[in-house]
Amino acid sequence: MSTRAEFPLQVFYDGRCAICSREMQLLQRRECAGRLVFFDISAPDFMAAEQGRSKADFMKELHVRDGAGRFHTGVSAFARIWSAFLESLLCRLLERILALPGIHQGAAIGYATCPQDQLPRRELSIALKRMLVAAEGPMSPLRQEI
Repeated sequence: MSTRAEFPLQVFYDGRCAICSREMQLLQRRECAGRLVFFDISAPDFMAAEQGRSKADFMKELHVRDGAGRFHTGVSAFARIWSAFLESLLCRLLERILALPGIHQGAAIGYATCPQDQLPRRELSIALKRMLVAAEGPMSPLRQEI
């Protein structure tokens, strides 16, 4: 992940996946000055071909397209999303940690080998929410989500 993402980022997620949908709702509630635009690929009006990918490709993993038209998938997509929260020290830190040699590859293997409906992703989701609440303080609107 040598280049910074260009904004806005288009985030393509599966709204039928409870974990994916919940994560995207959490991200949509956070202020990021319009740097993220969300697309539910399970919506009847979503046309994958218009985005240059097949529906099957989109369904395999999270996709993000940056302002320059480059696609990022899986763990790399999450890092790009975190880069949109410029005011969040925690998100910037997570993005940098994920770029470290070995960390990115390990996370990518974990992401690829864990089915969407498995517990580890749910636990990761809860852990990320707790970190965001801790970073935002006791008045965080996300506190009620945990």
